[in-house]
Amino acid sequence: MKKILIILFLLIPFGIYAQTDRDLLLEIAKQQAKQGEQIAELTKQMAETNKQMAETNKQVAETNKQVAVNSTDIKALDKRFDILLYFLIGGSGTLFVGIFGLIGVIVWDRRAANAPLEATTKDLKKEIDLLKEQELKHQEKEQKTDTLLKKILEKFPDLAGLA
Repeated sequence: MKKILIILFLLIPFGIYAQTDRDLLLEIAKQQAKQGEQIAELTKQMAETNKQMAETNKQVAETNKQVAVNSTDIKALDKRFDILLYFLIGGSGTLFVGIFGLIGVIVWDRRAANAPLEATTKDLKKEIDLLKEQELKHQEKEQKTDTLLKKILEKFPDLAGLA
């Protein structure tokens, strides 16, 4: 019996190993089946992702078309703003030239209007200077006459009542 027990003890591990190998093979088969399912699922997800990428590419293409259309609109609008800017610059330049021209005409007109007055003023100043010179001459003559009269009155005191 000892022999049988020894044999049984020796065979038990082989039976356990045989059972474990079988279980391992079944487990591997299950895992392979799961992996197959996961691969199938990933393949489906890849197909969906490819569809979504195709839709996204279409949307990007449409957006690019809209951007191209918008860029032409922006270029047209930019040209309009350029024209408006040139018009404003030209208009303000014309306005400034007109204002400075008007100021120049006013200054020229005042000078032209004042020229006869200046000439008349110069003539009047010359006449005043002449009159002052004549007055000085008359004053000198008067002083001489006064001195002569005084001398005559000194010589002829009878005439003092006449003066």
